[in-house]
Amino acid sequence: MVRASPETHHEHFSMDLCATCYELPASFCFNLWCSPCAVYQQRARLIGNRWEENKCCMGYYGPCFDGCMRPCPRACTAFEACCCFWCSLFGNRAAIQDRYLIQNTACEDCLFWTACICSWIRCILSVFVNLPPRIDCVIDLLYCSLAACMITQQENELDLREGDSSHRLLGEDALSPPVDKVIDDETLYQK
Repeated sequence: MVRASPETHHEHFSMDLCATCYELPASFCFNLWCSPCAVYQQRARLIGNRWEENKCCMGYYGPCFDGCMRPCPRACTAFEACCCFWCSLFGNRAAIQDRYLIQNTACEDCLFWTACICSWIRCILSVFVNLPPRIDCVIDLLYCSLAACMITQQENELDLREGDSSHRLLGEDALSPPVDKVIDDETLYQK
């Protein structure tokens, strides 16, 4: 998939990335503690549960594993969300940005680059010196909170644009296919 030109993206996400933790605390907490699950659910929502159309990392990183997605796309997406978490998360983000012509703010770009640079510095320093475990904890905390903020921001945008937030509040399972017909209680117990 070729990404749309950033010049065509004029809007920003409706909620600031750093505001997600206090604007939507329940969603933020779920996304903090269950990030791979949240990324998987978000992918299901983005593709409309049409798993046969799913591509590895939404197709933004090339066709590297598209062949393995065909036989069992749900399992491959779950594997992707766990083992290639950041690629999966940013693939979802790019899909949302291209769908709604949204661009990152300067603050968001700064946060993303800061996380990357901290990771690089930690990696380089660990070759030469034995870093205290607290540094790893601080960087992991930065990563986890950034991921939770991103997932929450993206979910909020989908809720606003698509007009449905009930799936997050009621805990609807993204794994189940959409129900074509709703059966009320009277019809169910008439037999």
